[in-house]
Order: sequence, then structure tokens, then C-alpha cells
Amino acid sequence: MLLHRLYRYVEPPDLALAARRRSGMGIASRADAVAAFRELGGRREPLVCTYVVDGLGGLRVADRSSEHVDCASGGPVLCAGELTLGPEGEVLEASNLSTGFCPEPTVWPAFAAAIEELDAAMPTWSHAFDFRRCDCGARVVLKDDPSCPECDRTLPERWTFERALVRRGFVALGDVDWVVDVIEEAAERDEDRVRVVADSPSEDPGLLIALADGAGGTPGGRATAETLVDRFATERPRDVPAMQRLLAACEVPGRASIVVARLRANGTLLGLSAGDCRADARAGAWHSLTEGQPHARAGDGVPGRPFALAGVDAAFVASDGLWKALGSFSLERSLDVASPDLP
Repeated sequence: MLLHRLYRYVEPPDLALAARRRSGMGIASRADAVAAFRELGGRREPLVCTYVVDGLGGLRVADRSSEHVDCASGGPVLCAGELTLGPEGEVLEASNLSTGFCPEPTVWPAFAAAIEELDAAMPTWSHAFDFRRCDCGARVVLKDDPSCPECDRTLPERWTFERALVRRGFVALGDVDWVVDVIEEAAERDEDRVRVVADSPSEDPGLLIALADGAGGTPGGRATAETLVDRFATERPRDVPAMQRLLAACEVPGRASIVVARLRANGTLLGLSAGDCRADARAGAWHSLTEGQPHARAGDGVPGRPFALAGVDAAFVASDGLWKALGSFSLERSLDVASPDLP
């Protein structure tokens, strides 16, 4: 499963809210692209359009003078920029030029997936842009000069428009299509580690989530978290006893809280936990799956507390840091904040 970064509108939120009722034209096929070309006034010459790849991976286009946030109906995007359509619906050129969302050039895979049905043979961007936010608040397209044109300060070395990094993936388990969001703080010093791995279709397809939070301020916390999630993501245990055996066999240099959960195609969520990471799931109502788990962490020799719940249609797995950050929200509201474009 490929995870794509999710970008939110970088202007004031009220502008995004005002755009909720407007949307671009959806394109899911070559015929849709031809129809959009004609609807937007195209004739014989190539037509430059505004586009977004919305939060569910769909391509939308609008007139070039349209704002990207309007094209996206106010929601977050996987990609945004400008593209050039030919009269036969072919994609001739594309870029990530959007000063409303400021996506990184690395969003190309999300765009490539969105135009896959259009028979486009583009290997990469026709034009790629890097955006930076200066400490003075200016949004800058990065060029040869690394300084801000507004205040002359040196621009940040990395993308800094949001504190949270949200990555989204899509996976089909049985007859159900799942949307997976991974939310991380964009911080250099962070002991949290997470891996989400989908099995190839088989007799027991599933989605494995391994989240570990290295004990802060202790030797080996970060390395322990990395070791744990890598082992679980590599070996992909299919039941709780196998998870417990793997946890007991892991040789780690420190301590970490951990939650490991496996979502099966039949809607059953099972796993184990130790420490202060949490897992909640919805099966009609919301259930805390990790309440009463041992406070001892991985590295203390604990087997982890098992859990299982059938009929799951949504789940939320988080480190204690994320729970504290969302402390003023209900769980339903927290999910709305995380993924406002989901049904």
C-alpha cells in the first residue's frame, strides 16, 4: 500500500469553508477528459486547466482562473497544480504549481495514479516547484536564491507549512475499500514510529498496523520503537499468539509503548498493546480496546494485552502524544478533524 501525503489549504480556514459547495469537474476516464476539454472552452489548441487530486484520489479540473481550493470543494488534496489537456483528452503537461496548497514535487505518484485511466505517458512533471514558508509569513517558490524576497531571511531547508504530516493510502479488504490516514508530527526529534502494511490478496488478506512510542528521555527509546515496528511490519503475524511470540522474541535496547493491530477482511480487528499507546474501534459504538492494558512497556518482558472486536468499520490507533493533542475533542470530532472529506 502506497501512502500519499495529504495537503491542507494554507490560506485562512474560512476561505476553505466558503468553497465547500463548489467543485471541479471529475475525470475518471478519457471520455471524461474529452468532455471537460469541451466544457472548459477547448477547441483545437491545448487547454491549460487548474486541477486537484482530491483526498480520495479523484482527479478534478476547472478553468485555469479558478482557485484550487474551489476545485477541491474546500477539502484537502493529495496533489494540485496545472495541467494541459489535448482535444482528445490526453494529458500533455502537468505541474504542482498551487500557491493555495503548496504541494511538494514528491506528490507525483498521487498524480500518476489519478491519470492512470487516461492513457497518459508522462514519466514525471513537465515543471516542478518547491514551496517554502518564511518566518515572516511569506509563501515563496524556491529558486536559485535561498532568501525570502520579502524580508531577505534565509528560507527553511524543508517544507514547513504544517506541523502535522498526514499520509493517506487506500486498500481493499474483501468487498470493502478502506481509507488509511497516518498522522505524524513533522518534528526532527520524535520517538514515535508507525508502519502500515497491507497483505496481497490471499485466503486471509489483512491490514497490519504497528505503532510504537519510544520511552522519552531513556537510552534506546527511539531505536526500540524502530526495531519493534520494523519486525512486525516484516513478519506480519496473523493472530494474537503470533504477535505475543514475536514481541517476546524482539531484542531491544530500551523501552517503548506499543500497539499492534490486524484488520481482517471480515471486519475483525485484533491485536495487542502495552504501555500508554491506545487503540479504539467502532462497531456500532466506539470501544476502547486498550483500556486496562499493562503500564509496563515493550522491553520490560511483558507479553502485551490482547484485544479483539468484530464488525469494525472504523479504527483509531494513536500514541499518547496524539491523544493529548486531541484531548479537547470527542473521538468522532477527532476523526472529522483528521479526515474532513471522508463520508
